[in-house]
Amino acid sequence: MKILSECKASLFITALILFTTTAFAQQPAFSGTWTLKEKTNLSGTDYGNAVPAQIKLDQSATELIITRTEVGPDEDSHGMSSTEKLPLETGKGTVGTTADQRKIISKAIINGKVLTEIKTISQPNSENTAIRTKETSTLSDDGKTLTLVKEFTNLTEANDKWTSKGTYEKQ
Repeated sequence: MKILSECKASLFITALILFTTTAFAQQPAFSGTWTLKEKTNLSGTDYGNAVPAQIKLDQSATELIITRTEVGPDEDSHGMSSTEKLPLETGKGTVGTTADQRKIISKAIINGKVLTEIKTISQPNSENTAIRTKETSTLSDDGKTLTLVKEFTNLTEANDKWTSKGTYEKQ
């Protein structure tokens, strides 16, 4: 009888630990609206729209929805917005096509407080990769600041490579 009670108690404690761990692991850490506070060019050409003016992230246990609003024509306005829905599974990604028939493959991976999105864009009407971007977003310990480093490489043009950094505050 005593062994059965100890087994039940052990199973209960194990189930409680698994439930607690799963509940905390699934809590969205990146979700929210992030507004650009500072942009820095780290290398290459300094493009005004290299990093978005605003990023809205909606994270669940299985997917990440990213809405980026670009910098507008002047400092106080925003330009166009784009939205992507990405699975958060290693090795999985989304495949899409642009208006000029370029194939886009996007993947998102979250590792603790670091979100990495890798995107490849093919040449028009081709499977050959033309553009590769890597965006690495790091969440501050207090969860109030997001630092984005965007690396851009154009594989069809020599020396068309740049890196920019954006620092965002959670709204």
